[in-house]
Amino acid sequence: MMDKKNNQGFTLLELLITVGIFSMTVLMVAGIYVAFSKNQARAKAAQTLLNNSQYTLEIISREIKNNEIFDYNPNNSGGLCGAVSCCNYYIGPDYESCILLQKPDGQLVAFVADLSLDQQKVFYVVPPGDSYAQSPWESVEEAYTKLLAPELNDVVVESLDFYFSPDTDPFVVGGPNLQPKVTINMNTVYDTEQIIAQVSYRLQTTISSRIYKR
Repeated sequence: MMDKKNNQGFTLLELLITVGIFSMTVLMVAGIYVAFSKNQARAKAAQTLLNNSQYTLEIISREIKNNEIFDYNPNNSGGLCGAVSCCNYYIGPDYESCILLQKPDGQLVAFVADLSLDQQKVFYVVPPGDSYAQSPWESVEEAYTKLLAPELNDVVVESLDFYFSPDTDPFVVGGPNLQPKVTINMNTVYDTEQIIAQVSYRLQTTISSRIYKR
């Protein structure tokens, strides 16, 4: 006698259970992939923002170390530049923060921040020729080099502040007998429409000038 073949297939319940387990597995794998992708995007944005922000701080720090602070109150009127502040006199009125430095050959340079909502950038300003010849420098477009900007390196600058110690020239007769230092506070944000990648950093550093005149 020949054995009868078992032609019985899967039951509907078994099929439903199999499909359910498969669907749950796919959803779990997809969720892990999406979470991994988001974390990767955030980590990449954070690293890019940190690299560009630190690079800019290093440039500013190097110039402060190697050059002389031109004005210890660059944003106050009634000082070295007369009725207006030195930032307004040399740079123009469109910059919320600046520091003016003087090189050994007398050339003036500056770091400035335009913090208006449609800009939020940091510039390194080196006017061509005699730094005193043309004022304000704002009309000399080629003098401005972008260091941080949304269209340059996807960085939005929310704030940039310079704090001087002492707040008056220490090298004048009777001035404070202190080596000048500058503390920089900067807050930057990665410019993206992806919420997960909208990271920010607040950086601070203090630089002591190498210029010694006693």
